[in-house]
Amino acid sequence: MDYQECISEIAEFEGRGIYRGLDRMQTALRLLKNPHESFPTLHIAGTNGKGSTAAMVAEILTRSHFKTGLTISPHVEDYRERIQVGGQWITRDDLIRLHLLLKKRVGHLPLTYFEWTTLIAFLHFAQSRVDLAVLETGMGGRWDATNVTLPLVGGITQISLDHEEILGRTLPEIVGEKMQILKSGMIAWADITDPSLRLVLERHCVANNVSLFYLSDYFRENADGTFSIFDYRGLKPALKGRHQLRNGAMAVAMVHSLAKKGFTIARRAIEEGLKGVKWPARLEVLQKNPVVLIDGAHNRGGIAALADYLKEIGRKFHIVFGTLNDRPFEEMLLPLLPFGHSFSWALFEGTRAFSSDQMKEMSARIRERYGVEGKILPVTQESWKDFLAHLPSDEAVLVTGSLCLVSQVRGFNKEISHA
Repeated sequence: MDYQECISEIAEFEGRGIYRGLDRMQTALRLLKNPHESFPTLHIAGTNGKGSTAAMVAEILTRSHFKTGLTISPHVEDYRERIQVGGQWITRDDLIRLHLLLKKRVGHLPLTYFEWTTLIAFLHFAQSRVDLAVLETGMGGRWDATNVTLPLVGGITQISLDHEEILGRTLPEIVGEKMQILKSGMIAWADITDPSLRLVLERHCVANNVSLFYLSDYFRENADGTFSIFDYRGLKPALKGRHQLRNGAMAVAMVHSLAKKGFTIARRAIEEGLKGVKWPARLEVLQKNPVVLIDGAHNRGGIAALADYLKEIGRKFHIVFGTLNDRPFEEMLLPLLPFGHSFSWALFEGTRAFSSDQMKEMSARIRERYGVEGKILPVTQESWKDFLAHLPSDEAVLVTGSLCLVSQVRGFNKEISHA
């Protein structure tokens, strides 16, 4: 089996949808001799910021000389991004080998794409003999395939409405799903300020013997664009945007708590880890002449953080905007309108992407309701190349609304730059 055959087989699992249960994961893990029990974990859930936080936690631990596993979702450039050890993606050979192993031992189970990926990650971490593994939930918490471990430290990042059809229509319901990663004996950090949401979380933590701390009780944003937490002063992550200060503080809080679990984290590693972290498609500048900025904001909370950043830099863009067809297109677009001098509506590849007819209807609705005229832009390699070729050198372009969209644009831009 070659790499593309392997990726194609795994991609076919996406048609199996989402499974609300952990029984299949538990069965598969037993058949694999429970690889997830061979390493301690940190677990992160939330609506926005969990991926950035996970990346910063892993970078700090790696720079503190721990062999660190990291599993994230979704990927931007390559499937192998989802499974990393020491900042290195799983090799193609290892991915093929573990995929074939799973087919042999648990292939009879109707596992989903995310369950299969999580099993590969657990096997890779076990075989790599990692010291610690950082797990980012895929969507919720309660039934997430990663929620089969007993972590040392957990984090709940900021919460907003997202995946309501699965996680619940209200914020308390969504918190109720995500907090299920917090289990007995854990230290938990939460970036939640709403009193009603805190009440839901506190009841769970008291009932389950979880030591709960709130980030806002320790986090301070400084006037110079840095943050302070505990006795750490003047910290700043490499990732752009004020919202990354809170994510950075969450990462510091989580690794700081590992000291109570017997792990010593070097102070230098915290500073260097924040400065050295890389996270694609999050306020990432693909090129500077003309400027092309991409951001994977794909829900209300992500768009709000992006709008804050755009207000801060005070520049207007030609905005290329596109969402999946189950997202609130208009509601997500509205906060960005003040920052665009012109707009294109992106038609991109994906099973849940807008069709051409749907986009025409949406374009007409945006024109009628908000007086905003946008061109429909089919996002392909050739059309993107042509789009860039006709841009003035002093133009600035922002591509956002879907990680799927920005991932494709990022790939096209990379091919153009290497041509």
